[in-house]
Amino acid sequence: MNKLDNKGFTLVELIAAIAILSIIALIATPGILKSYNKSKQKAMTIQESKLVEAGDILLDDYCNKAISDDYKKKCDIIYQELDKDNSDRLSGNKNKTYKYICVKDIKKLEYYTEELKFGGTPCQGVVIYEIDKQTKMQTNSFSYLKCGED
Repeated sequence: MNKLDNKGFTLVELIAAIAILSIIALIATPGILKSYNKSKQKAMTIQESKLVEAGDILLDDYCNKAISDDYKKKCDIIYQELDKDNSDRLSGNKNKTYKYICVKDIKKLEYYTEELKFGGTPCQGVVIYEIDKQTKMQTNSFSYLKCGED
């Protein structure tokens, strides 16, 4: 009797292996995508907090503790009051006012040197400072960024 040495896989075995791999991929994909999106959001949150910190340092150097009149003049240019419409949108509280520093100014003055991106798209925006009208003290700061359509 002639015996053939069959060292390959049958068609059924190949289809079964492909089916098993497809099922594993279908189960794993949502988890991988969720993890990817979470890490992307976390990276953006870290960038935003670093940007706010850089804005705070710039504000201290140029406005709060200006070392020269040139710095104080530059403060008047880069640290602007938010217009009334946008200020009202942020808070209905009449005891609050808002000022901002543009991200481009923070980067131009080299207080933030990292590339600001979200999902590969460059970002632009402002760091906004909430100020109590009565005490003239800054109560909160946060960033508002636009990165492409996000």
